[in-house]
Amino acid sequence: MEASRSSRRIGRSRHLKDNFAIVFWQTFLTLALLSSTSGSPQHVVRRGTNSIHHSGRTLLAPVRGDFAKPDYSIYHKKDDLLKKVEDIVAANPGTMSLEIKQDGDSNYNVSMQVVTIELGGLTKGPYASKVRFLVDFGEHGREFISSELGLRMMQTLADPEALKAVIGGGIRGERLIQLLHKIVFQILPMENVRGREIVEKGNLCERKNGRGVDTNRNYEIDWGVKEPDYNPDEEYPGTAPYSEPEVKIIRKLASSLKPHVWLNVHSGMEAMFVPWDHKNTVPEEAQPALQILREIHRDYHDKDCVVGSGGKSVGYLAHGTATDYMFSKQKVPMSYTWEIYGDFKAHYLDCFRMFNPVTKNQTEAILSKWLKSIFRLVELAPSHHAVAAELPKTDLSIGSHTSVIEGAKVHATALKAPFPPDRPLKPVAVPTPLVNNFDEKVTTKDSGIEKDFAVDIPESSSGDSGLWVPLLSGVAGMSVVAFLVYRYIRSTKTAFSGGQFPRGGNMV
Repeated sequence: MEASRSSRRIGRSRHLKDNFAIVFWQTFLTLALLSSTSGSPQHVVRRGTNSIHHSGRTLLAPVRGDFAKPDYSIYHKKDDLLKKVEDIVAANPGTMSLEIKQDGDSNYNVSMQVVTIELGGLTKGPYASKVRFLVDFGEHGREFISSELGLRMMQTLADPEALKAVIGGGIRGERLIQLLHKIVFQILPMENVRGREIVEKGNLCERKNGRGVDTNRNYEIDWGVKEPDYNPDEEYPGTAPYSEPEVKIIRKLASSLKPHVWLNVHSGMEAMFVPWDHKNTVPEEAQPALQILREIHRDYHDKDCVVGSGGKSVGYLAHGTATDYMFSKQKVPMSYTWEIYGDFKAHYLDCFRMFNPVTKNQTEAILSKWLKSIFRLVELAPSHHAVAAELPKTDLSIGSHTSVIEGAKVHATALKAPFPPDRPLKPVAVPTPLVNNFDEKVTTKDSGIEKDFAVDIPESSSGDSGLWVPLLSGVAGMSVVAFLVYRYIRSTKTAFSGGQFPRGGNMV
């Protein structure tokens, strides 16, 4: 009997050790699997960049060979676009002039087209009796759609019938023509020529200028301040404020023109921003300018277009930006950054698709919508109190439209950005559609743009949204652990006679 009891004790001990080993390794492998899933890189990006801060992907995310490239039947190459600008100006010598501004140092030089447009006839300044616009396109090399909008704007200004049609024709079109005779535009069709050259040579993700500086971080307001996820490959601010020739040229233009409106056109999302970029607030002095954007938003945009300050609406801060400089130092009352397109579903390395529409219909719809928005801004700008105060004797009315400053209803509130744009892609949540078993096409309001929603795995991020995947992973993990504990308990019960737990030595 004693030998039999000893044999059973040895067998029970071995059985317990074997089950413990099984449970241990099952738990280890399960936790490793959960860790590799929930901790895998997530598709979170920062507005306007291709920084890789965790890069999960959708099930249908393209492989490298599927990444979009510029279709030059839709887009113009750099030289072709600049030549088109020259031709438009040459065909309209009474209303348009072209200057080539140059700046640089011993290591780096740039040339930049600056087009002045006065539909009432060139006066060559000063422009004290006119509403003054300074409009900057193509600050980042990969944002082709920005310069295309600049070209389309010039083509429209050169064609009176197109001008009338862009806002619906009729009496309103006639009034727009009259108003444009009291406005001067200085347009930069392509600020970042040297950066665009790099993109056209094959680096489709390049946003900086020809020597690796983000000119939209090279202005003095909060220059050089770096966020925790600062990426010099995307937003290197240069060696000092105004170190870059492009920025020096724009600074001189603004000091000379003294614009009422600064409009900096980018892509990466759909948004209309006022200052601040380096703070998460809208200064009180920018509220009238924000109200104008809300009017434009009501007329031509939907909830996918964000309205507010850059710093607050996007969810991170940007330092040394052009718009903050124009508002703070040049005292431009209507200082704007517009983001006119962004593909939220593009792979983080599929930069051309991320920042530019890739079909002809999509491109035309984007250009049409934002061209209307620009000319709506032209209509509304004279209602800003700063313009009225400076030009009290100038008739800038366009008919029966009411002021957006006094008594106008707020038709759109500042919206939370669904995706971070032109700015460097910092970690904020990217919303993804629910998992479908089919591709779905949705046509957005008033645009006719079809958005393809591929089959996606919902993804988490370090932002406020996208938390349900980690939550589900946690629930799954707890379920697996509970199951393994149950297995362990069952195995230990089986290891003792009668299926009972072993009693303690002092049990009565």
